Amino acid sequence: MEDQDIVVQQQFKTLPIGLEIPNNNLNIFVGPNNSGKSNILLYISEKLGNDAYYVSPQRFTASNRLQVLESIENFFTQSRDTRKRKEGETSEILGPDPTAELAALDKKSIDLLLSWHKQYFAAIRIDEDENYPFRAKQIFIDDQPPSNQGTGSRAVFALLVKLFDPRIKAICIDEPEISVEPKTQKKLFYLIKAISLGIEDLPQKKIFVATHSHLFMDKENPSNIYKVYKIGNKTEILQVGSEKELSEIVFDLLGNSPGDLFFPSNIIVVEGESDFIFLSKIISLFSDSLKRRGLRIHYADGDSKVLGAAQSIDQMLKSVSYTPVYRDKLCVLFDKQDTNQYISGVKNFLGDTQVGRVKELSKNGIEYFYPKSVVCEITTVNEAVIESEIQKYIEQTRNHPDGVGSLGSFTGTKVDLAKMVILKDWNLDDIDQIIKDLIQKALDLAFD
Repeated sequence: MEDQDIVVQQQFKTLPIGLEIPNNNLNIFVGPNNSGKSNILLYISEKLGNDAYYVSPQRFTASNRLQVLESIENFFTQSRDTRKRKEGETSEILGPDPTAELAALDKKSIDLLLSWHKQYFAAIRIDEDENYPFRAKQIFIDDQPPSNQGTGSRAVFALLVKLFDPRIKAICIDEPEISVEPKTQKKLFYLIKAISLGIEDLPQKKIFVATHSHLFMDKENPSNIYKVYKIGNKTEILQVGSEKELSEIVFDLLGNSPGDLFFPSNIIVVEGESDFIFLSKIISLFSDSLKRRGLRIHYADGDSKVLGAAQSIDQMLKSVSYTPVYRDKLCVLFDKQDTNQYISGVKNFLGDTQVGRVKELSKNGIEYFYPKSVVCEITTVNEAVIESEIQKYIEQTRNHPDGVGSLGSFTGTKVDLAKMVILKDWNLDDIDQIIKDLIQKALDLAFD
């Protein structure tokens, strides 16, 4: 290492020795808090010297009038040097005052900035005071002075002033999403990528971004993304190598739960609609209210279709995200089977040979597991013979073209019977332990 490199490396002791700066035009660092993303940006800014500029998350200050500069180059140099690493917390490095720094841009760059800002964010107007011709010009964003704008507007303005500065060859942007709404984040990422490519008459730069937002992931070029993590007190960096890795990163940035996207927190697959009705009622009786709200029952319309249902659920998000979201969590309830064919197929697909996510009831119909007192009340059948009468009823429903059968005074389909059962008064003490265990397993495995 050269002497300067040694000094820089000593300042960043948590980074790997000899850290190579990525050579892509666009480089995106993503990782948890305190993983070292800001340190990486500051390190790059130091290593690249006067060609680089670091923009910290503290970029909410914007004055209302342009400065009159005695020396534009001295002002730019001083501004750039304040972006370098300081003693103490990196979060204390203040971002640029965009109104002051706008005065250091040439006319072409100002015109380009104003055009883009108007097209994608808001119109900027610069006014002179006719009564005081030597007074500093006043700036308005969307007809309001910058100090009256929200933090998101000021953060975007501060970033654009540096993105459009042709003297800056490399820019390190810490959390471009800070205080910016998602729709505007998308526009901002489009501009950042366009500048990294030098298209649309924009000043091309190397851009380095540290972010927690999925909207700043380069989905067209995942190799522009780097995962940042810590082993002990050392920061490590790993380049993303595939769309599958990218999908896992985006899933994590979205909260690592499909529930945040209004998908279920977990799913139990059952054979028929009557199972669905009955188990949905049971779930409502569990005390884990937060998780049970997101737990869903999916019925497959027959034991032979349970494997297909499980595979379909697995593909539901995987087909667009490459991530088998539910496969390690999904639970299945079978009626008593004549052979082990269907159960073993589902277990093999889910990888569930020991965990107990696939359960088999001791009888071949959910009707046997309704609270007996409730079924007897509905059908007026004596409890001593209720199981044999249920068996006859199930046979009738299988043989009837519309699935209708008679059970004592009750005549109707299995779904009709299930709907009557759930309207009655009963509690978890009336439910078979196998069913309760499976629901609890589904709740335990559910996404938070």
